[in-house]
Amino acid sequence: MVYDAERDKRDLATRDFHEERKAAGEKRVLSRGNDAELYSYTREEYGVLRAGPGPVITTLWGHMVFVGLIFLGLIGFIWGYASLYFRPIPTPPWGGWFFGVAILALLVYFARNLRTEWRARKLRKERGLPTPTDSTVWIGSSNN
Repeated sequence: MVYDAERDKRDLATRDFHEERKAAGEKRVLSRGNDAELYSYTREEYGVLRAGPGPVITTLWGHMVFVGLIFLGLIGFIWGYASLYFRPIPTPPWGGWFFGVAILALLVYFARNLRTEWRARKLRKERGLPTPTDSTVWIGSSNN
């Protein structure tokens, strides 16, 4: 990669803009876009946090596939566990349904992430911003 002095100037201007908006009370995320430029995204434009332990889903399609798989898992669990009640065997324990509730909670959480990413993608498209990468530069202090 070739050093670009102009990019450093653009990065400094973006950082200054970001700090001004943070001082004004806005919640913003400083991150590089897919075009390798630095951007100051609002929380709504940024979407779901793209860092952390474990697998990170960064695309809208990835969220859709993941929510679909969890939904299929929930349906499969309900069908499999409920079928135990219709067989001529002793009734299975009711505690197994807690696992189904846990899968449902997981489904709700990731469906919420899907909705957040859907809205963020729509906002970024309207404003002409690229998708942020997983290299978040600065989210901000916890008091803002």
